[in-house]
Amino acid sequence: MKKPRLTLAEAISKGSEYGPLVVAGECQLVTRALQAVDMLPPNPDDFRRYKPEQLRTLGYENDTLVRLYPWLKQRLFCPWCAARMDGTNIICHPFVEHVCQEETSLVEECQWLEEVEEVAEEQDPLISVAIFFRTEVERFRVLRAARQQGLTLNAFLAASVRMVVEHQLVLTEFACPEFAPDSGSEP
Repeated sequence: MKKPRLTLAEAISKGSEYGPLVVAGECQLVTRALQAVDMLPPNPDDFRRYKPEQLRTLGYENDTLVRLYPWLKQRLFCPWCAARMDGTNIICHPFVEHVCQEETSLVEECQWLEEVEEVAEEQDPLISVAIFFRTEVERFRVLRAARQQGLTLNAFLAASVRMVVEHQLVLTEFACPEFAPDSGSEP
């Protein structure tokens, strides 16, 4: 199977032109992405329009998308809620749990996917960290701050951490006792 010329985020964005992203309560991102890279016809219900290679996709949409975009085999954390994801859940979970709940937008999800895919294509391992918030209010304040700057939550948090490290900011008010300098442990 040859590599598609579109990134996964581009395929999802373009695929949204083929039809609704939610049908009967089910996420259609995988189908729309496959339509955009010509692995499914524009109307998947018209079986007369299938090409031989598209017929092999029937019933195996998730597997086909993972074969086209092997970086989906990685285990990642959702940048919005830190849930563990792999396979096509990497695109479906954020859409169902965060885009459909209006916590983020499809554009922001696609920006995050672009970042992840770019790192994966450079052959660098993607290193992620789950971030937990003390309250929902705190989480939404961070989301709002990221949106105000036009950033995905992942990009905003990564930039924040880089700024703290670069400027050697002291964050003692957030320190855990086990990581205190006098305890002998290092973070």
